[in-house]
Amino acid sequence: MDTPATTKEQQTEKTILIVEDDESIGDFLSLAITQETPYQVVLVNDGPHALQAARSFHPALLITDYWLPGLNGLELFDRMRSDQELADLSALLISANLPKRELKQRGVIGIEKPLDLDALLQTVANLLSSSKNEI
Repeated sequence: MDTPATTKEQQTEKTILIVEDDESIGDFLSLAITQETPYQVVLVNDGPHALQAARSFHPALLITDYWLPGLNGLELFDRMRSDQELADLSALLISANLPKRELKQRGVIGIEKPLDLDALLQTVANLLSSSKNEI
């Protein structure tokens, strides 16, 4: 039987934090990931809520839109990376206009909108398998 700590750890390893202010895109991402992968999803619509959510559980992956209210996706990523508990968090940034140079500087993968579902799911799988190998 699993101990509560093991259960919480397993749940965290299987949770993806999605930050998307466009409700239809957020719903699409959530549905695609929960139906096509073994991962659970927590969906929030802005950076401050994302920071709060990530601190309450350590997600396996951050998927964030670039254009968000309050702070953009890279600013959110930078804040999470500066938090010792979230410093190893892998991220995927989605946008119609990717800031490619900034992504490269931070080692963040980007996918352009409109999203190709197969490419998105493959990228998620790659990011999650590589982050497990680093642990």
